Amino acid sequence: MLEQIEDDDSLPVRLLRWLFSNSERRAPRHKASGLIAFYWTGGAPRSFQIATISKTGMYLMTKENWVTGTRIQMTLQMADTDTKDSSITVLTEVVSIDVDGLGFRFILSDSGDRVSGEFLPGEVTSRRALHRFLRRHKL
Repeated sequence: MLEQIEDDDSLPVRLLRWLFSNSERRAPRHKASGLIAFYWTGGAPRSFQIATISKTGMYLMTKENWVTGTRIQMTLQMADTDTKDSSITVLTEVVSIDVDGLGFRFILSDSGDRVSGEFLPGEVTSRRALHRFLRRHKL
């Protein structure tokens, strides 16, 4: 079950967060317990923990060090399940970097369930399909 993150930090921490906040953030973030991400880096596939997620992006716990603007196709999956509707593949873009991980925004289509992408040989996921996935899994 997810819970919305509360802002109960000290005043200096909140002030610093406000001064250096990510202007791309447009939706409330939720803890993403039970949700993992897979992406291919050339080696054997492995899962990475998603700390928080929203309708517009996510924060991934990883030691990878990509530059802002890097686009990565990721598969989001509910841990311990492998049914057809327990995963979705989305195109993401790095928007923030810190010592514990990376912040990503989702690159989504506004039409239909899927459309051909200009920058991938595959497909771009629709906003509607991602929102359906998040609702189905109470994210």
